Amino acid sequence: MRLRTRGSGARGGRRTAAFAALLALALAAPVSATADSAHKTAPSADDVRRYEIHVDHNTPVTRPAIAAAGVTVDEADEETVVVSGRATQISTLRRQGYDVSPLGSAPDRSSDSDGVRPYDFPSADSKHHNYAGMNTEIDQRLAA
Repeated sequence: MRLRTRGSGARGGRRTAAFAALLALALAAPVSATADSAHKTAPSADDVRRYEIHVDHNTPVTRPAIAAAGVTVDEADEETVVVSGRATQISTLRRQGYDVSPLGSAPDRSSDSDGVRPYDFPSADSKHHNYAGMNTEIDQRLAA
């Protein structure tokens, strides 16, 4: 005697197909919704921007004091310190008496459009090499 399982036959196949179609639509809907909302937004106060701070004598004590405001110290020389930070952090530095002037936006290194893989250098840092790039450069020089 052959046992009949529930949902077997043509009717069960249609149910399975309908369920699979609904599941596919349910999974695809959030993906399409996020793709539509990926447009660029207007700059806000929370955006990270680059600033130049003019100091009389830049010492090893000056940079940590500036970084204590929450900014990232990008560059430093004898008279200037270049930082990346938000507007609230920069206003803290101005209240502390630093002469801060805007430089422009921080380089956007978050996009993968240039084919950068993890542990690679972004195209903005093209003077540097990772291990694979170093080997390629050495092999080219040896072959010449």
